[in-house]
Amino acid sequence: MIDKTMTCRLLAAPFINRNFVQGESECNYEIYLLELLNKSEWFGKNYFGGFSSPESQSNGECDAINKNYGIDFKLFITESAMKARNLYSRQLYKIPDVGILTGVRKRTGTVKIVKTHTAFRGKTLEELEKIENGVVFERDIDHEIRAILKILKARKNLLLFFPYIFDFVEPHDFYDAIKSISDGLHDDFNSAFEYREKYAEDFDTFLTCIYDNKFLIFKCASDEFCFLDRVKYKEKSMLF
Repeated sequence: MIDKTMTCRLLAAPFINRNFVQGESECNYEIYLLELLNKSEWFGKNYFGGFSSPESQSNGECDAINKNYGIDFKLFITESAMKARNLYSRQLYKIPDVGILTGVRKRTGTVKIVKTHTAFRGKTLEELEKIENGVVFERDIDHEIRAILKILKARKNLLLFFPYIFDFVEPHDFYDAIKSISDGLHDDFNSAFEYREKYAEDFDTFLTCIYDNKFLIFKCASDEFCFLDRVKYKEKSMLF
């Protein structure tokens, strides 16, 4: 049963949209995901740590590599949610010797947003394959699903960044909260990861999201989400 006291909210634009902060070259989620791998005890123990970015990605190199392993970073978010977060957030500017200045929103009004978890919720593998092949059920949602299926079909190890902060309206023990988050993610995305297992079965899939000022790292499969590690992010070296 899904924990009805659980909530989630989308991260702010600078942590999702590349180059959102004008004048800040490190406004890029791949930078802190690389740091996440290197701060994770689990990845250090199982994949020997020491990840770095490749000198070039001209031949499809992974976003993070070491001598033993390579992994790609992907935002696990719909295009409409990411676009809306960009357009309806106040523009930020980094001014040397001054700091961060806030500008105006790029747009006002309303826009229709499809959330990743609601797009996949209740879908079967067969329905996902029909959507991929052009059978239309709900045009806006199907477009978002096809874009994410393309990511899931990649024959690379993936670290998916689900850029939401989880919280609860009632107090939870940390590991009870982890179980609720894991169960909720699995309930919404089990068919998505069944799809990935079918088309990229020899590759690892991890997912990270945020709870209690920490990145949570899960190993993803259609039958369960396994909690692996947590990494606190309130450090000067990270973008938060």
